[in-house]
Amino acid sequence: MKKPLIFLFAALLITLGFLTFRPIVNVDQDDCLTITGELYNAYETNTHDIVLVMSGDHRHFYINRGTEQGLSADEINKTAKGSQVTLWYVDHWSLLNWDKRFCHISRVEYHDTVLFSEIRDMD
Repeated sequence: MKKPLIFLFAALLITLGFLTFRPIVNVDQDDCLTITGELYNAYETNTHDIVLVMSGDHRHFYINRGTEQGLSADEINKTAKGSQVTLWYVDHWSLLNWDKRFCHISRVEYHDTVLFSEIRDMD
């Protein structure tokens, strides 16, 4: 009786580990949700991410390793702060982010200009 319980527990831990730490790669348009609103602020983190904060939204949207991709929070603020932007973010669940407070950005649009995109097959 002990061996099946140990096996079941180990399988559950492996499954939870996979769901928690699975990477976000090869994003398609169908993997994303969008939000359009006023950009309140953009800032850089010590992990090279760029975080975008939207007015009236409790979530933080981030461009993973954005500074390593040549992006700058200062430039984004100069261009779009206080203006309407559309963010495409990955519909992704993880135990570490169960309430989806931190959302991985895959595309940023300002008016008719794409400021950033990692979505495959989308111009």
